[in-house]
Amino acid sequence: MRYLNRTAVLGENTSDNRFNSSEVTANKDGSALERLEALQQESTSLADFVLIDKDDFDVADADANTDRWNIGYLWTGSEGGGADISTTTSGKLMVEVDPDATPTEAFYGVDLAVPVYGDVWQVIVDMDATWGTMGTTGCAAGLLINKTTTIANDQNQLRIFREKSSTVNRIGVSGKLNNVGITQTNAAVTDDALAWKIERWDETYRFYYSLLPGPNYTWVLHTQIEDASNYLTNEIGIFLFAYSKGSTTAETIVADFDNFKVYAGAGGGGQYIAGDYSSAWVTDDADGNVLERLEALSSDVMAIEKDTTSLISDLLVHDSDVMSDLEVIMSDLVIALSDIKASQVVTGHFATKTIAYDGSVSYAAFTVTGLVNVQVIGHITGALSNHGDATSVGTATSAAGLIASTAGTAMQTAGQVWVDNAPAKFETFAAASTTFLIGDGEDIAVVGTANLGTGTVILNVIWTPITSDGNVVAAV
Repeated sequence: MRYLNRTAVLGENTSDNRFNSSEVTANKDGSALERLEALQQESTSLADFVLIDKDDFDVADADANTDRWNIGYLWTGSEGGGADISTTTSGKLMVEVDPDATPTEAFYGVDLAVPVYGDVWQVIVDMDATWGTMGTTGCAAGLLINKTTTIANDQNQLRIFREKSSTVNRIGVSGKLNNVGITQTNAAVTDDALAWKIERWDETYRFYYSLLPGPNYTWVLHTQIEDASNYLTNEIGIFLFAYSKGSTTAETIVADFDNFKVYAGAGGGGQYIAGDYSSAWVTDDADGNVLERLEALSSDVMAIEKDTTSLISDLLVHDSDVMSDLEVIMSDLVIALSDIKASQVVTGHFATKTIAYDGSVSYAAFTVTGLVNVQVIGHITGALSNHGDATSVGTATSAAGLIASTAGTAMQTAGQVWVDNAPAKFETFAAASTTFLIGDGEDIAVVGTANLGTGTVILNVIWTPITSDGNVVAAV
């Protein structure tokens, strides 16, 4: 095993810089590397945009109809819609659709009273969604931009939203330009607490989501839409909305919004073709166009100078703390590398699910998307019914393929590890034979019987995506 020293982490004066920090996330209160990542992200954002509007929704209003926000139905609906600020949920703007006894379709929202002007800007907001009982039509909630703040029709509007029904669980982007519908693009996501960002660069609109709300955003570019004819114009209305198809009274949606921000940019995307040729608006992208690649090179040089100076300063002032943090980093790396080598698992994705036996014949454990490599480890936390009937873990194809059928009489000791038909408090961990490839739709489940009516087991799954959409989450 190769151990990394301080020089490998901080960088050395050779061509062999062995420490790859591409997986580091931004954290202002984290390690030296996490602090540097936060500085890099902040400096890029500050260089490109300036904050011009902000609302933390901390001033209560019973119906959200204030000088800053207007309320109403967007295009369709007449009942079930509602909104308030810091009333239902403290410090949040709540928007909901709750159909009555005769449910109908409703699209309800609030809009920022003053439109956003210009051709370079971004809008960011956090959202936490709470769903009722979804039918096949379902509900949605999210962030929408429209031509002006007045919605007389839906002919020119774009939106990003969280959508849920009995058949779908995803983030979508859709809309219309010049009354021509834009084909909806989707990303399979089950998280309900997330953040939205819509960014405009001249004729280009980029739609982002983050599965972490502010301030620890990790932005994912969902879709980019071109409005070459500028149908949305340079006067844009901003809306926060909730929608229910209203097929049943139970199809309700409550969306709590927070940390609303509007940023103005430095100039229009057309400046690199005409005008004064200012490229102050360009963001760095090593795989982008010529200006973006040049900006990336410039940013890299400036970042290296700035971050190296900052790091040296921190090391001098806080040498003891930094060295301690680096020792922890190296120790964690050694442990992680050892675990990876032993388990033959490439990455440490992890999910857990508690199974409480109640006499059911099957228990949903994990939902699988795409192609993944998994390893399931059970931990008995409550003795099962002392009966000879067996329980196992597997998929529709192989009901006992992940953990072999095990009699309830063999699962009487809390604290034992369950990876085969003979649980024990000492087991060989992560043998190659206990890792499995599972394809899309093969969800993980636990087999039970009517005679196994008591007991609890915590299932832990260590998984690795094989395809780009590979994912494993605890079943709900």
